[in-house]
Amino acid sequence: MRDFSSSNLFGSCIYHGDAREIVTRLPDNQYRCLLTDPPYGIGYISDWNNGKNAVSIEGDGGGAHKLLEEALQLAKPKLKANAAVYVFTSWKTLPKTIEAIGRHFRIKNLLVWVKDSWSMGDLRNGYANQYELIIYAVKGKPKLAPPRSPDVLHFPRVPPMKRLHPAQKPVELLEFLIKKSTKEGEAVLDPFSGSGSTAIACLKARRSFTCIESNLRYFTISVERIVNHLKGGKG
Repeated sequence: MRDFSSSNLFGSCIYHGDAREIVTRLPDNQYRCLLTDPPYGIGYISDWNNGKNAVSIEGDGGGAHKLLEEALQLAKPKLKANAAVYVFTSWKTLPKTIEAIGRHFRIKNLLVWVKDSWSMGDLRNGYANQYELIIYAVKGKPKLAPPRSPDVLHFPRVPPMKRLHPAQKPVELLEFLIKKSTKEGEAVLDPFSGSGSTAIACLKARRSFTCIESNLRYFTISVERIVNHLKGGKG
């Protein structure tokens, strides 16, 4: 097994490497929640930040769902007996994502995240895309924190000029999901952590985290965000 870069931060940890290899090293029965935004498998090329950073997302190709399923299979014993699983996805590959998750967890809900603005897309021949999907699945029978919440969630997306990753999710949305499925002090696992937003949400919610990111650039950004947050910045 090759070595991995990592940063341990007050009982939490963020790793740079392949999620499938790193997850196997984690302790069993450790995490109350798995929350992740994996590659969607749509070959997405972002035109974010006014076109100055138009890039493809690493791993967002034909093998994305195989990667996701393998990571989830390895992560299942790492979750507690009653644990929540949240996986972001696109309507374009929803059946494949459901199939990958459903092989290992029981799917409970399809959540709709409604943004305050829409992406560019086809300006003439298609409707403007203003939402993303989150699959909520479970291991065992975890309870959600009250009050009961609807399956349509309204949170502004990260403004283009503030994004550190083309698919960056708002910390407020992630913190909401974390608080619905964990208590203070419990641990959250994110196998595809991007620029570290799950880690920031966990810190704000007083949960511990284990995050894994294969891209060295985004791993470095994540560590910088976490350190900045711990120093009193926004992260």
